[in-house]
Amino acid sequence: MTEYADLSRYEYWDSADEESPPAKTLNVGWLGDALPSVPEEPDPVLVSALVRLAQSHRVRQTRGSHGCRLCPTRDRGIRVETEESPTGSVHLGSAEIEVRGTDGTVYAAPTLIAHYVAAHHYRPPGAFVEAAVAAAEGAGPYHSLVPGPFPEMGTATDRHGDEHTHVGWLTPGMPFDTAAPDARLVDALRALWTTHWSWRSGGTYLCPVCLERAIPPDPAGFGMSAITLPRDRGAPFHVPWTIFHLIEAHRYRPPAEFTATVFAATGSLR
Repeated sequence: MTEYADLSRYEYWDSADEESPPAKTLNVGWLGDALPSVPEEPDPVLVSALVRLAQSHRVRQTRGSHGCRLCPTRDRGIRVETEESPTGSVHLGSAEIEVRGTDGTVYAAPTLIAHYVAAHHYRPPGAFVEAAVAAAEGAGPYHSLVPGPFPEMGTATDRHGDEHTHVGWLTPGMPFDTAAPDARLVDALRALWTTHWSWRSGGTYLCPVCLERAIPPDPAGFGMSAITLPRDRGAPFHVPWTIFHLIEAHRYRPPAEFTATVFAATGSLR
């Protein structure tokens, strides 16, 4: 991995790319073969914050993976166990963390910074530490454990450039409409899960209402998955697997347009 001095001007990512950080972003934690400062016993609060940020504030994800040059084996693909991940761990070395200080300064660090602090007692600059801890507190412990967050019927573009209208991507404390569970709707959604699923991944999301992992896997055995359902007008609907649990256990009522689209789609499958 490229080495940069702490608080030097960021230049790793192409400035013409849309994922580039704001101008005058500063580097933190881009280490080489030696620590840039005197080792310091790691603060558990900072370590926990960095592991959380490696999920909640993860940016500029790459396909490759960097190893730690401070470790004798320089292993690539370092994983850190955490209860805040749907899969029980977070991968370090293939993305960056980006946080903003109270003075507006933006800091960019490789996700490996969590390993550097925990394993090698690297001491980041104080201003970055303050920004990182504050950002982690703002994200909260459930940020990566529940699908979303996306506003109900809100439209967003994913990293592949595809636009979706989101339904059922609730977060803890988010209000939602309720009604008696509709068994016909649940059956229709289950039928669509075999024909319209758009991604699947290992691990299990928490329910954003009861914060339990007791959500059964989808028909293929995945606890994290989604379906994409075309609609007559506008971006297609994008729905997480947790919608079944929300309807049956918490009386969640999806928007009427989505329900009508589900029934129309399952009718065409018969």
